[in-house]
Amino acid sequence: MLIEELQTQAQQVVSTQSSELVVRAVEKMQANLLHALVVKNRPELRKWFPLVWPSLDLVLFKEYIQLLQDENWQGDSFTFSLWIDNKIIGVVGLRDYNKQNRSASIWYWVDSDSSGKGYCTLACKGLIQSAFKVLNFHRIDLWCAVNNLKSNAVAMKLGFTYEGTLREAEWVGDHYEDLRFYGLLKKEHLCQR
Repeated sequence: MLIEELQTQAQQVVSTQSSELVVRAVEKMQANLLHALVVKNRPELRKWFPLVWPSLDLVLFKEYIQLLQDENWQGDSFTFSLWIDNKIIGVVGLRDYNKQNRSASIWYWVDSDSSGKGYCTLACKGLIQSAFKVLNFHRIDLWCAVNNLKSNAVAMKLGFTYEGTLREAEWVGDHYEDLRFYGLLKKEHLCQR
């Protein structure tokens, strides 16, 4: 299965720089822990994500996690949970997978208590490297709000190229956010290693 190979490759990259960070494919059995993490971080997540589970009803959330698990196994998108000391600290994934163009968009978020420690950047690095290797991607995109300074910093640390700003491109809460659009080509990634 692709998800297992991606997980193995991503973990190998992560393990070269951190003995504590673990990358695992999202599964329904993680739903309670992910739900608690989302509830805890909801105020911060709402600033940047257009849909932070308007209903945090656990039953509906479990259905959402089941959908992510199904997409993982079907190879439609790939979502991973991030763990430190057997505690879940965030999520990283690839969505909008375009097999014809061999591309996808990367997304991520990390618990506020784990923010600023490099875990998100390292997990993204592992997933990016495995996507280029396992899926033979040509390109990975990254979109983030102009004012989301932490996410913009992750993009730059990962070697993404800023390609433009989409004005008022995403409705978040009660307003539109401008989005910065970044891209990373496989050949650029190979030159950075």
